[in-house]
Amino acid sequence: MKVRIPGFTGTFSIRRQLIIGVAIVHLLLMSIFLIDLTSRQRSFLMEGAKERVLFQVNVLATSSLPHVIVDDSAGLSEIVDAFARDRTIRYAMVTDMQGRVLGHSDHNETGKRLEDSRSLRILKGPAKPQFLFESPLTVQAVAPIIVQGRDIGWAWLGVDRSEEQDHLDYVTRSGILYTFCAVLIGTMFAIMLGNTITRPLRSLLMGAKRLSQDRLDVPVPVTTKNEVGLVARAFNVAMERLARQRKALETEIAERKRAEQALQQANESLERSNQDLEQFAYAASHDLQEPLRTIKNFTSLLNRRYKGKLGEDADEFVGYIIDGADRMETLIKDLLAYSRAGRSNKAPAPVDSGRAFRTALSNLQGAIQSSGAQVEGGELPQVVANDVEMVQLFQNLISNAIKYRSDRAPEIHVGAVKKDRLWIFEVQDNGMGVPPNEQQRIFGVFQRLHGRELPGSGIGLATCARIVERHGGRIWVESARGGGSRFKFTMPDASGAQIAQVS
Repeated sequence: MKVRIPGFTGTFSIRRQLIIGVAIVHLLLMSIFLIDLTSRQRSFLMEGAKERVLFQVNVLATSSLPHVIVDDSAGLSEIVDAFARDRTIRYAMVTDMQGRVLGHSDHNETGKRLEDSRSLRILKGPAKPQFLFESPLTVQAVAPIIVQGRDIGWAWLGVDRSEEQDHLDYVTRSGILYTFCAVLIGTMFAIMLGNTITRPLRSLLMGAKRLSQDRLDVPVPVTTKNEVGLVARAFNVAMERLARQRKALETEIAERKRAEQALQQANESLERSNQDLEQFAYAASHDLQEPLRTIKNFTSLLNRRYKGKLGEDADEFVGYIIDGADRMETLIKDLLAYSRAGRSNKAPAPVDSGRAFRTALSNLQGAIQSSGAQVEGGELPQVVANDVEMVQLFQNLISNAIKYRSDRAPEIHVGAVKKDRLWIFEVQDNGMGVPPNEQQRIFGVFQRLHGRELPGSGIGLATCARIVERHGGRIWVESARGGGSRFKFTMPDASGAQIAQVS
């Protein structure tokens, strides 16, 4: 519904509805009153005319009785003429039982015989006073002339009702005039009432228009104390509250934008730092490996040429140098692998974790055979990941299970169960186990549970945690010392999952 605010001339405006409604109500009420009044008046006049004509026709029959007995035509003529002098009498007539006119107010009708169907039905019917014909303009009645119980003739009388009809028309015209006046007065009252009601409503509409234009600084003027005034006050309170909320929201949005900008700058700085760190790690590992390789080569050459010639202490020191160089090389390679973990340029995609598991077993075939390990895997699902990193994840966890084995041959089982939209993978072994107070620390960089008792750099599990966390998952261990370990991690399901770039 479109409403033009300034003139408030909408098609369905309250003012127009009120005026039309009041006019229609007045018209209906006055029409019902007029119809009822004219109907009652018409019935009243008709009943009065019937009573009068029956009385007069009986008077005519009684007056005509002696003249009919002696067949006095002159006397009958005088009687019907006397009745005809009444201007409301249309005709007066006396007939015998066969319908021959003995006297008539119109002397030309005297001596004629009645032949119309209504008259013949009366003549052949029972002798009693009855109506011959009635209409808005006339009422006609007939009564028998009886002497000593014997019917000797009929008295006929017609009464003119034109004056009554004129009176009824006058009443109808007056009722129509009063109806028009009532509708006019009601409409004028509705216009005044409509202006009283719609004036504050127009103010409300203007306020609503300002609200739609985000102009909350101008309140709606309150001109009445009725319900509309209460609505205007509530509207002003709502506008003030909305203005305060908008101001607070704008402040919050500005602060959030500043925070987002700061976060974006921090992320960009962190990204640059990560890139610099990766480049540094790569360069450092490359630059460190060259002198380390020189140290290893010349120390190995020195060991081969002069072993047993410089004494036992010299041979022991040379062994320490070679062993330290080997550990240093392993540490550099693992550190480089950790810095690259989870930062592959290859976008995550559906990966068959079963194939990644089999590839990891193939890469670890030598360690599996030398340790006598039994590695079993259930049916593994498709997940959203990087295929190379998925292989590295399985390989590190299975390699740890073989490395940290107990006195028994390693028994390793790999499986997965689904929970909501994630797959929970489990790598279970029968190895040394991890004490509860160490189960968080072992996922840190260079954190080793057994010191130098077993080979390793302490970066394998940190690399696993880095890969899992980069894919939005988490990794943990459930274990007790001497009771084996269950390493668990989560990965997103590939069926119906949204594949996003892992940062």
